[in-house]
Amino acid sequence: IVLTRESAFTSRLNVFELGAEIGSPPQYSVVLPDARFGQTFRARMAGQEKVVFETYRTRTCDERVVYAIQTHLVDLAAERVIPINTSQEPHEVAVGGEGKYALVKYLDNCGRSMGQGEVYNLSESKLQRLPENMRGQVKEIAVSTKGGYLAVMSEDSVWLLNGSTLESRVVLSGEQMVGGLRFNP
Repeated sequence: IVLTRESAFTSRLNVFELGAEIGSPPQYSVVLPDARFGQTFRARMAGQEKVVFETYRTRTCDERVVYAIQTHLVDLAAERVIPINTSQEPHEVAVGGEGKYALVKYLDNCGRSMGQGEVYNLSESKLQRLPENMRGQVKEIAVSTKGGYLAVMSEDSVWLLNGSTLESRVVLSGEQMVGGLRFNP
């Protein structure tokens, strides 16, 4: 993944095939509006044809922390840029490449979870509230590789949500949760 500058306010996200000949054109090339000069960016693949593109900040609190202030999902095949969170407020996003939803977790200025989160409907481009029993308790979030499942962890519970219907169920409860949350690939 290579970012090239088009102008002071636009950049182009180029994705090259691994092992391609030197000088080969990118496999995908998508214009990114509002990718401004002087900002810091990172990109990661989310499935075969999707990229999570973040504008991020680095701060030193008790330790050095990095968090997103804007997050977009780039659909390479459709050459479409979907803004997930452009609030300029610290957050983290979990998304699976073929999924219908992404999870957004809100952070403080030192990168700690504030307990708040939302579900972002990728096909309808809108935020939705988490089920009531999870609100205010979000510690960690994860989305399976293909987006079939979403997970939310609180201080003492883990919920699993169906990636199509958002139906949820408790999969672990009553124990203190430590560490991160993630799905096996």
